[in-house]
Amino acid sequence: MDVEPEVWRRFVVSGDITLDRLHDVIQIVMGWTDSHLHSFTVGKKRYTERPEPSREGVEECRHRLVNHVKKNGRAFEYWYEFGDDWIHEIKVENSRYCFPDDAGFPLPWCIGGENACPPEDVGGPPGYQQFLAAVTDPEDLLHEEYKSWSGEYLTPVPSIGMKLITHCLRTEDGPEEGMKTSFRGIQGGSVSLFAAGV
Repeated sequence: MDVEPEVWRRFVVSGDITLDRLHDVIQIVMGWTDSHLHSFTVGKKRYTERPEPSREGVEECRHRLVNHVKKNGRAFEYWYEFGDDWIHEIKVENSRYCFPDDAGFPLPWCIGGENACPPEDVGGPPGYQQFLAAVTDPEDLLHEEYKSWSGEYLTPVPSIGMKLITHCLRTEDGPEEGMKTSFRGIQGGSVSLFAAGV
């Protein structure tokens, strides 16, 4: 996506994670609210939540990351909010990632990132650039309207709270309470992923 400043996250998941659970992780680490449709594209195949009709893709909950993306450097697409077109490039950085002994948490784990995600329903990259111009300029005709609409969100922050993101990955603060147990004890190696493009 063509937005400045770039929004990115680096996170680690189990290689055995299903694509629907990977969607949940991406929603949390990026800061989205899971309010819109999404899909993954790996190679030429599209995976989505409930493809109707079947030519629209394959059901993501039946597929695990390790079965489709194994090599370091391999990238695939995550598309969120089809109207706004937030397209993320997800790249495998390390398919055999090893945690430090004192990590203290099960997977998933957010280990890096910069800048806040754009607000939902802002109008995609063009709308986001207009939004940023307006909220940072008190003289802009849309300044008060955007400020009121976006609440606390005024400008991208230079860094993100890793502890908060990691907390959300493990508690009911995430999209689904079941996430806090769904990643524990999963067999398979750890995979370090890099998400960018927002």
